[in-house]
Amino acid sequence: MSAHQEASNIHDIAGALRRRWKMITALGLVAAFLAAAVGFILPPRYTAKSQIVLEIPGTPTTLGWLDDAAVETRVQLLMSGAHLKRLHESLASDTEHPTAARISYDVLEHNLNVYKEIHSRVIAVTYTDNNPEIAAFVANKSAELYLDTLADQSRSERGDIKALDAQIPAVRAQVQRAKAAVQAYRAASISTGSKVADSSGKTIQPTNRDARLADAKLRDLEREAAAATQFYDNLVKRRQDLASQEVPPPEVRIASVAIPPEQPSSLNPLLFLPPALVFALIMGAFLAITLERLDTTVRNQQDVANALGIPCVALVPKYEGASLSRWYSRKSSFKGGPAPYLSFLKNPFSPYSEAIRSTVISTLEQAQKKGHPQTVIVTSSVQGEGKTTLAVSFATYAAQLGRKVLLIDFDFRKPGVLEHLAGSDETGTLELLAGRPAADLIKHHAELGIDYLPLPRHWIDPLPLLQCPNLPELLQQLRGRYDCVVIDSAPLLGTTETRLLSMMADKVVLAVRWGSTRQDIMQHAFRQLQTLGETHDNKRAVAVITRVDLKLHSRYRFGDVGEVLVRFPYPQAQARQI
Repeated sequence: MSAHQEASNIHDIAGALRRRWKMITALGLVAAFLAAAVGFILPPRYTAKSQIVLEIPGTPTTLGWLDDAAVETRVQLLMSGAHLKRLHESLASDTEHPTAARISYDVLEHNLNVYKEIHSRVIAVTYTDNNPEIAAFVANKSAELYLDTLADQSRSERGDIKALDAQIPAVRAQVQRAKAAVQAYRAASISTGSKVADSSGKTIQPTNRDARLADAKLRDLEREAAAATQFYDNLVKRRQDLASQEVPPPEVRIASVAIPPEQPSSLNPLLFLPPALVFALIMGAFLAITLERLDTTVRNQQDVANALGIPCVALVPKYEGASLSRWYSRKSSFKGGPAPYLSFLKNPFSPYSEAIRSTVISTLEQAQKKGHPQTVIVTSSVQGEGKTTLAVSFATYAAQLGRKVLLIDFDFRKPGVLEHLAGSDETGTLELLAGRPAADLIKHHAELGIDYLPLPRHWIDPLPLLQCPNLPELLQQLRGRYDCVVIDSAPLLGTTETRLLSMMADKVVLAVRWGSTRQDIMQHAFRQLQTLGETHDNKRAVAVITRVDLKLHSRYRFGDVGEVLVRFPYPQAQARQI
């Protein structure tokens, strides 16, 4: 991208921001107001903190527990799903705090936080809630439940000793029963005369088969007693070994309990304003640039020249006319004050007067040089572009130049000349086309100094009347009686009669509404004239941009007459009749 293109892009962006600064500012203020409103509506949040300290004996064999990994392991265990599940079940079963019992698992997981204090072995357990008492209760409950879990784990690690303690008495009883059985059998053998051993314990060889059987059974009982005794001795020794090898776990205790906080931990609602304002301004600027890029409406004279290939002779501003409201409020039906074409009489140096002056001079210049009358047709692309007001203003100023002017209304769909001139005639253009003499139908407007041929509203097909063979002859007769004939015609798009009338006119004035008419619509409308095979349409047609907002137009900095009239206005002067 060249330096010129970059500068052009920067200029366009700056211009878009400058023109739409009100929209951007409004978005920023609205966003700031909404952010503040949300901040004040949302209830304050309170965060309570409980602290757990990990104290480890400082012996060389346990120095490895002092690193951060050991503490971080505890942090992760406090944040684990298993611990959260136990905490949630404990809160749900708590009857003293019904509010805490209603806390869902997702809310608990979102509001509970565990972290390691900087440069320490202290673990902080925090909980945030709208109620400060509930926040402190949940934080303490989480810390206490974790300590209970560690105690259970410690007891579980010593569960094998407990199992031995429970098993040793049973084995001891079994040994005693085995020894008692040996003694009882030995006593029974002596009493029955089957002596198999003397009092010193020396074995005597049996003398018969029964004695040998009794001796074998005694040996079995003695072996069972010896095995039971050996098993008992092993259990006792194993228990002693486990007890001697047990290492006490690291000491974990609660360093401080959470207390209900007095100050909320949520941000002050006023702190929402700056980020919301900045974000809204950025989005507003992006929206302004996007709208400018998507805007295809006509904004300056160069847009018309590039799109149609015809000159744009004037920028007609929106007419305020508040100063003339008392002077002509009785006869004017123009919305918002008097009709703009009356400004020629009150303020000939106004921007509106200058725009109409430029239009009339540029359009009638050729006729003035040749010295013959001229027919001018005023039309537009669509309705609402100000063509009727432009036609009446054109005729009024042409009359100010000393010309004899006739204004004819040929807009059969929405006639407006009669309404603008505050008339109530029931006859006019239709009767003229039907063959009645023009002298009986033409009216004179003394205030404006023009003659006009109105068109009362009638529902009638205009094409049969416009295609009658005497229409060109009729217009020629009117041109013989007047220096300038101004025709207010229907819009080009959606109508047919305007194309027929344009063939009989010397000049075509196309009204284009500023900031409203899209360039593609304007191009399609102008092609309606070219479909008639006229090769000189570009030479006899001119365009006028109507209803220009001069203040907004000056922000585009096109360097044209619209900007000059705003930046360097002429002093207002009282009109003087000559």
